[in-house]
Amino acid sequence: RFYLRFTDNALSTAQNVLENLKIYNNYAEKTLVIKGTFVTNTAAKVYDIQGRLVTALNLLTSCNLHTIDVSTLSHGIYLVQLQNEFQIVTQKVTLK
Repeated sequence: RFYLRFTDNALSTAQNVLENLKIYNNYAEKTLVIKGTFVTNTAAKVYDIQGRLVTALNLLTSCNLHTIDVSTLSHGIYLVQLQNEFQIVTQKVTLK
């Protein structure tokens, strides 16, 4: 009546590509650096701690190092959100 079937494939183990990215602040050049490769078109948005959109940038899939100028922003804590059609990743960054 019942049959057990074994396969080598695992169900729904999608790899989160945006987790392999590095987001950090370059204090010397007053830039925000996003390092890593993108598979699809990805948008980067920078929010202040009150939730207001400060800067938005579309990231290219052909480039693996992106910089965002933050010299006009005041010191404080900001949230960087990376979003493509499948995933959203948010990281906190401190600007000094």
